[in-house]
Amino acid sequence: MDIINNETRLEQYLSTYNIADCFSNFAEYRSRFQLVRFHPKELLYPKKESITQVYFFISGHLKICANLSSGQTLLLRFYNSFHFIGDLELYEMASPANTIEAATECLCIAFSIVGIINRLFEDTRFLNFISRSLAEKLAASSQNSAINILYPLEKKLASYIYAVGMRKRSADGKTVIVFDENLKLTSELLGTSYRHLHRTLHQFLEIGILGRQGSAYVVSNEGALRELASDLYM
Repeated sequence: MDIINNETRLEQYLSTYNIADCFSNFAEYRSRFQLVRFHPKELLYPKKESITQVYFFISGHLKICANLSSGQTLLLRFYNSFHFIGDLELYEMASPANTIEAATECLCIAFSIVGIINRLFEDTRFLNFISRSLAEKLAASSQNSAINILYPLEKKLASYIYAVGMRKRSADGKTVIVFDENLKLTSELLGTSYRHLHRTLHQFLEIGILGRQGSAYVVSNEGALRELASDLYM
């Protein structure tokens, strides 16, 4: 995580997303906010560590995965727009049960909660904000459970590639999406077998949605990929 020491930008984001409205006395906490950047594959909450801050997520793609007792992980959802991160963890005051990982470079406003938990829990405006955040996540969790059960792998994989693929400049100056994730882990995240995942990727190659670039896959037809994805994880 990188701290971005730019008070002007921080103030702009605080204003744009009405962060002050989440607190009864925002001025009391103003010095606790920082603008931070997470790099791809970086965890917002390191494992086995108690939390010291929560986040107002601004931009990028965050990947939320459930950690199963078998040691496997299952993709729950992505965030690609403003969300509050840390509401469940705030109540438990422990490292989250789910993995919260930056799928791309992500920008967040970090809010230090060290020494002020009791005051936050007495702030009715903040508690109302937390309640709305939790209600939204409960509704999204139900929807994504249905996606994991009912949607075919083709749609889930297309959406996953679109969400986590790295945007890079090609030789001709165009932006291309490069997918170079660990395929065994990807199959676990999408709740399928490695064999089925490999067959589906081969189908994408055959119909021209993907191409190969060394060991990685490159999106050849972004329009077709997005149409197949149907905004599942977007």
